[in-house]
Amino acid sequence: MILFSFLGFTLAAFVLSLFRWRWGPFLMILVGMLQDPVRKLVPGAPGYLTLPAATIWAATVLGAFVSGSASWQGFRNHYNH
Repeated sequence: MILFSFLGFTLAAFVLSLFRWRWGPFLMILVGMLQDPVRKLVPGAPGYLTLPAATIWAATVLGAFVSGSASWQGFRNHYNH
């Protein structure tokens, strides 16, 4: 029950950070704080419980680039001096 609730919350955070990318870092911190207690409460915890925060980070970056708030050109120019 806890596992499915946590995965549902992670999915909701993923979708929310995809469409509202500025909320992504806050949601990533929240999911990261919940991930360790959930992992310890689930018997025989699967290995994928270590990755939910990374999926939210990916959705945040993707959401920023899709919305046009960030651009590959600007990102590339920042590191090519």
